[in-house]
Amino acid sequence: LLTSVARETLMADLRNHHQVPLQLLVAPAGYGKTTLIMQWRQALLSDTPRGAVAWLSLDEADGKPHRFLACLILALNRAGVSLGYLSQLAISQALDPQPHRTVAALAHALSQANRPVILMIDDYHAVNSREVDHLMQALIEQSSPWLQWVVATRTRPAWPLACWKAKGWLHEVSACELRLSLDETHRIVGAQVSDDEAHQLHQTTEGWAVAVQLARLWHASSDGNLYGLASFNGRV
Repeated sequence: LLTSVARETLMADLRNHHQVPLQLLVAPAGYGKTTLIMQWRQALLSDTPRGAVAWLSLDEADGKPHRFLACLILALNRAGVSLGYLSQLAISQALDPQPHRTVAALAHALSQANRPVILMIDDYHAVNSREVDHLMQALIEQSSPWLQWVVATRTRPAWPLACWKAKGWLHEVSACELRLSLDETHRIVGAQVSDDEAHQLHQTTEGWAVAVQLARLWHASSDGNLYGLASFNGRV
């Protein structure tokens, strides 16, 4: 079983950028992107009683524009965001044949929400679709001031990120920032591990979360110890 720790420093960083239209987490597998945005979601649900927090996990099948837009609309609908007729069209798989018309209608509906809306998308890399990239770019650029996107992905999307960053639209969290600190590493492996062992493990894994979790399982096994962890590292 996995053991998670509160990513307090990263949570504070996300909170400090809560007004930025796009928060983008980019890192290879195993760096704790999903864990972080799940923790952020729980915090937002507690802190934003008037707002809506929508969640969407993607896979390879969601790379078709109509399916992607339907999933997006239904995620917002589940979070209590009123989108009028769009929700019924998405349920019945009867969205406009022209995806950009649906994008325009969705952007308009969101502009009428009149309350904070945060849309979290996990595993965005799975869609691997330039068409979806273009739709997302249009949605982000047309978003209302109170809509924020939180996107977790293994690869940087084909969006004009440099331009958005220059405009103050983007806050990016990289693999380097997602690495576990020494204290977080020690808390995951447990108090039964000495300070020296935790320090050695942190150096060996370079804070790569999945390697630290494997080390914890190794150490918890009947004959496990931290001396056989030379094969664990922070590289993918």
